[in-house]
Amino acid sequence: IVGTIMSRFAGKRPIGRIIEINEATKEVARGNFDVVVDEDIQATELREMAHSFNIMTRELAAKKLLHTDFIENVSHEFRTPLSAIEGYAILLRRKSVSDEMRVEYAKKILNNTQRLTALTGNILLLSRLELGELILEKKPFSLDEQLREIILMLESEWTAKDLELDIELESITYSGSRELLYHVWHNLLTNAVKFSNKGGKIIIRLSSFPD
Repeated sequence: IVGTIMSRFAGKRPIGRIIEINEATKEVARGNFDVVVDEDIQATELREMAHSFNIMTRELAAKKLLHTDFIENVSHEFRTPLSAIEGYAILLRRKSVSDEMRVEYAKKILNNTQRLTALTGNILLLSRLELGELILEKKPFSLDEQLREIILMLESEWTAKDLELDIELESITYSGSRELLYHVWHNLLTNAVKFSNKGGKIIIRLSSFPD
């Protein structure tokens, strides 16, 4: 009798832990990633399960926070060029605007639409990377020519801020993903122009290192 009673009590403890983990799993399914299960369990398998569960919820919570920040940042980045496009479009409708200013406003609208296109491309690229749908094709291409292409594309932006560009690009042929590196350089140079003070200086260097 005593043995039966003790076995029943001993059996209820792991069952209770399993029920606790099961209920916590339901909370995660509802979107609550702050749930934590007690890891102080004698049974090794259940203790490892509880530990893995807590690691999973921490990673899910961190990913959720990252996605939230990403959405907020993207919304802000989209709002700025859209507001600029709307403002310049309103100015273009005024009959008193000179032809010279119309050309300038149209140029501003074009610059902001290009910025939106770049943002959209970055988002689609991140989505493809996250889903594992991007096939990386490594091909040899001129790295210095790619940088020159991007620098010229951003000419209207760095000239508008009267920035000085100190450029020294070694002739380098690189074997890799041309598409991904294009996004890397474009983002770096765009941010360099964006966060430089008016009349500042941007130094761009490209050189190879011995193996």
